[in-house]
This record gives sequence, C-alpha cells and structure tokens, in this order.
Amino acid sequence: MKELRGFVDFDFWASEPGAIIIAGFLAAAVAVVGYAWQQRQSRADARAVMYSEALRAVEDYAEAPFLVRRRSGREARAAVTGQISEIQSRLRLYGALLEISAHEKISTAFEDLVQAARTQAGKAMSEAWRAPRIRRDADVPGHRPYDRGEIDRARAAYLSVIRRHDRIASRHVK
Repeated sequence: MKELRGFVDFDFWASEPGAIIIAGFLAAAVAVVGYAWQQRQSRADARAVMYSEALRAVEDYAEAPFLVRRRSGREARAAVTGQISEIQSRLRLYGALLEISAHEKISTAFEDLVQAARTQAGKAMSEAWRAPRIRRDADVPGHRPYDRGEIDRARAAYLSVIRRHDRIASRHVK
C-alpha cells in the first residue's frame, strides 16, 4: 500500500523528481500529438494532390480536340493518338485510385466528370479528326471552340463533393 501511496502523493509530484517525470510525460505527449497531426496533414496533402491530378487528367482529355486540330501532318497522327491513349490511361488510373482510396461520392463524381468529358470532348475530337488540320496560327480557335457545359458542371460537382466529403484535404479550396 505504501508504493501506491507514493504514486498519488502530491508532495512527490510537486518535488523536483516528480516535476521531471511530469515534464517527460508532457514532452512525450506533445511529440506524439505533433507526429499524429503531421501525419494527418501529410495524408490530406497526398489526397489533395491525387484529386487535382485526377482533375488534370480530365482537363488534358478535354484539350485533346485541340491536339487533333494542331497535328502537323500524317506522321503526327500516331503521336497524337499516343498522347490521347496516355491520357485515357491516366483517366482509368485515377478512377481506380479514387475508387480505392476516396469517399464513394468523390469517386462517383469523378466518374461522372470523366463521362461528361468523354461525351463532349469525344464528340469534339471526332469532329476535329474530320476537320482539316490547322496550318496557320491565325486558324487556331478561340478559348472555347466547343461546348464544355457538361464538363464544367461535372467539374464543379466534383470539387463540391471533395469539399463536402474530405474537408481536411480541401482546406485551401474555396
């Protein structure tokens, strides 16, 4: 009983040896909490990068009609097709990553965004392959030569779902 009494003995904890023990426990607690916080922030930052890289892949696909129109000749057809294939691969990669590691609603919103991009940009890409290639800088179309309404709405929905279901990763998004 004497040993237990030493543990709750306030005189001991107020003494120099007790204060050293308390300081050690506090330092350890601060270190553990700081490490946990840093790990949480690192994971959130990694998710934010994943979300934005997924969005970048969609935007690259949405820009593909411009790649097609700017092809420089027959030999460029294979290069452009290869670029588009690589973009498609990234879309599938990020779709799988989000399905595995993101909230289900974020993954679904991304798939909706990809579908909107495939519908609108895919149609514009088909038209671009049939159109004559651009030969002069003056022939380069303006900022938005095809309707991106569905893509823009799906993009806004994707970002909104991220804000709603991953508040930590989207802490800097307004």
